[in-house]
Order: sequence, then structure tokens, then C-alpha cells
Amino acid sequence: MNGRDPALQALLDAMLAGLSTRAGEWNGGEAALARVQSALARVGDAASARAPAEAPPAVEAELARALGEARSVGGPAADVANALTALLPQITWYARQGQEAACEGFAERHALATLVGPAARPGVLEARDDVRVGISLVAPETPYPDHRHPPEELYLALTSGAWRQELGPWFEPGPGGVVYNSSNILHGMHAGQAPQLALWCLPS
Repeated sequence: MNGRDPALQALLDAMLAGLSTRAGEWNGGEAALARVQSALARVGDAASARAPAEAPPAVEAELARALGEARSVGGPAADVANALTALLPQITWYARQGQEAACEGFAERHALATLVGPAARPGVLEARDDVRVGISLVAPETPYPDHRHPPEELYLALTSGAWRQELGPWFEPGPGGVVYNSSNILHGMHAGQAPQLALWCLPS
């Protein structure tokens, strides 16, 4: 075990504080948050240094705009945006593979980063298998494909943007809002006229 990087710790603290304000709006949300908090209270292993890959085009084109929106609303979204900005030099971004049919040019219109999670994930900063924390950035007017996974999931929205579950109606939690996805529920995202930026965490 190693001490956690201070910039990563600051981001995790801001994320957990933001999630705690609205996780209770979801059935199962507070219990999921407690599992994430318990896992992150233990520091994982520092990941091996790797040469950063070239970031998807969405990062350069849309990230600054998304962070600006998050800061403009204040509150938890702004706190996370400020902490994320300090961590940016350490973040490795990548595109999700195998989703070319999501929309035309999908690979160039989104970016992901895994901050905490399995060592095999690109650019992970803290390697561990009991919890994952990462970032999703989606360019304007772009759908992020519906998908499902066994671990439950909490999102902290930093900007505007829509979510849906089980192909139901789209809903917008707004900056600072929380979305809880139970285990194996089908879910997706869709950016509107502005880029969509969110943090996600999955307790295993």
C-alpha cells in the first residue's frame, strides 16, 4: 500500500461530498455510496507509470467548456471541477471500443478516463479491484450507448445532459445531480447542446 496522491484524494473527497448531497434521492443510492466510501477509505496500490496515450479529440474540443459550465453553477459541481482541473496532468483519456454504431464518429465524440480500478485499465492512477472511479465526457448532441454491467453505479453529473434506464424516458439530473444504476440495469446517456461531463463510481 502507498499513500494516495493528494490531487487524487482531493478529487475523491469532492466527489463523495457531492454524491452525499443527493444519493438519497434514489432507492439504493445511499447504500451504494456507503460501499464506495468504505472502499475508498482504504488506499490502493499506486499504478505503474505508463506513457500517456493520445487523447480522443473530444478532450481538447469539449473538456474546457464542460469544466467551465460546472464551475459556473457553483456547489458540488464546481468543487469537483476545480479538483479535477488540478488532476488533469495525470489523467490518461481513451475511447470506448466496439461502439462504432452508437453514432457517426462516436470514437471522436467521447472520452473516458479510469482513475481508480483494475491495473489493466488505461492510465489508472490507483490500482485495485474493489471499486472503480472514472470520468465520462460526451460531445454535444452525442448519445452514449445503452449498456449494462453487474456492479451497481453512481454518477455525479457536472454539467447538463440526459440519462435513461431500461429504454425509459430521458431525465436530466442537472449539474451536481446524482444518478444511481442498480446491478445489470440497462442505462445510457445523451449530451444536449453542451458537452456532458460526469464522474462515475462502481463498488465491486
